[in-house]
Amino acid sequence: ERWKLVHNFFIEKIPGKPLISKLRVIHIFEADYNLILKYFISKKTMRHAIHHKAIAPEQSGGRPNRTAIDEAVRTVVNFETCQLQRLSGGIMYNDAKACFDRIIENISNITCLNAGAPINVLDLHSETVHAMKYVIKHKHGLSPMANGHLQPDPFYGVGQRAGNAGTRWGFISDMIIKAYNKKAHDATIRSPITKVFSNTKVQAFVDDSRLIVIVPDSTGATIRTYLREDVQLWEQLLHVTGAKLELEKCKLLIFTWKFDKNGEATLVSVEDATPMEIIDSKTTMPINVDSIKTSEAYKLLGVQIAFDGNHTKQVETVQEKSKHVINVFS
Repeated sequence: ERWKLVHNFFIEKIPGKPLISKLRVIHIFEADYNLILKYFISKKTMRHAIHHKAIAPEQSGGRPNRTAIDEAVRTVVNFETCQLQRLSGGIMYNDAKACFDRIIENISNITCLNAGAPINVLDLHSETVHAMKYVIKHKHGLSPMANGHLQPDPFYGVGQRAGNAGTRWGFISDMIIKAYNKKAHDATIRSPITKVFSNTKVQAFVDDSRLIVIVPDSTGATIRTYLREDVQLWEQLLHVTGAKLELEKCKLLIFTWKFDKNGEATLVSVEDATPMEIIDSKTTMPINVDSIKTSEAYKLLGVQIAFDGNHTKQVETVQEKSKHVINVFS
């Protein structure tokens, strides 16, 4: 009975601005229930899936011995390799909107079962989640009203702070990545001795992902066409699982090279006055994805990374944090 009542707290994503659309909902579960989720799903099932190679290597989130900084470094290495070999291509920075809060129980349980999760643990999770009541807790006490997962307006998601939230999304994204790899365009990077150095079409860390297209000796228009098709495919796969793109955090980057008469290469950002347009699978209405320059940094896993390798934005960010710390303790 204790497990059925969950207290909800709200944390500002933007300090000092409690905008309703910018509040992070934190779920306070009973400790023993959360321990079961962490041990059987996040620990045992994940290790089982890795041991049996049942999960795609492109998803680094929640895996043992893989950290966010490892993924950031891998991204930088890929960027530098493209520059060294003068490769042309495109990158789409993706972010899934409130992914933990949009997980559909049935789909999630199927992906966990595919990864090797014990069926009795999944039954326990399903039965408990459908009986849960979510109550807002604030300084005046508890809200008299509660939300839940029952019809007619079911409340989806496993909740922020659930012990298995990241792993469950990892298993769902694993299925998305495998389906995407079958249809997406090539992203092969070869070493100077013709062996394949990398053929990673997706790089993901939980809900942060990058779609990569490599089209050597191609024009920006061709790359844009290929990348648009791949972005639309990714959006459709997200929609099937109940997820969607967080457009504010999605950015597009297309890079090519310009050679002068002496053969000297210059990195060129392929800029278009109009954003890339794709179709929202739910509304069937067009949505836009903005583009950035090769010199413009994108915040990836806490680090400001620019394709051309400049560290201007990252230095500014570190300086701002240092000033804040000095002000706090001075």
